[in-house]
Amino acid sequence: MHGTLEGGTALVAAGETSTADAVVQLAEGRYVLICFVENAQHEPHLAHGMLEPFEVTPTDDPAPMPAVDAEVALVDFGFEAPDSLA
Repeated sequence: MHGTLEGGTALVAAGETSTADAVVQLAEGRYVLICFVENAQHEPHLAHGMLEPFEVTPTDDPAPMPAVDAEVALVDFGFEAPDSLA
């Protein structure tokens, strides 16, 4: 069995900036969402069950991607969003 990294976000060091998309286009197949971030005891969240297998199946009528109408930023463990966002 083998695997490849298909996308997602990376860790960002304090004081640094990163940009990440929340949407990843996946081909048909089986995947596992895994978290490698470590807790205070240096154990990966994966070791405590933070993983979820899922399958992408084909469709005859794929839904179009929604239009972007707002941008939300994760800053210092909090979210910054426009006031217009419900």
